[in-house]
Amino acid sequence: MTTTWLPTDWEHPLRVDLPTGHHLRPITADDTEKDMQAVMGSRERLWAIYGDAWGWPPADMSAEADREDLQRHWEEMQTHGTSTSAASSSPRWTPSSPTGSPATGR
Repeated sequence: MTTTWLPTDWEHPLRVDLPTGHHLRPITADDTEKDMQAVMGSRERLWAIYGDAWGWPPADMSAEADREDLQRHWEEMQTHGTSTSAASSSPRWTPSSPTGSPATGR
């Protein structure tokens, strides 16, 4: 039996509105382009925090590797293994499926 850090009946919020007009939402593989820009633009700082322990983010991280990471995070969120989010100002984003990644439909 696997234990998680969240109660088994926990449901991750699909959107949390912020007083700034932005909102938080689950990050998905569809966010690869913006995530790559954010991660690689902050790579030195992120490496100083996570590099020794996790080897992340590698200097040569590809978009496909980032997309795979984001998909894995989405899948882990579905089993309460992790919780990841993205801040957005787009008012129209909604998940295509409450149980699957908008990127893959899984």
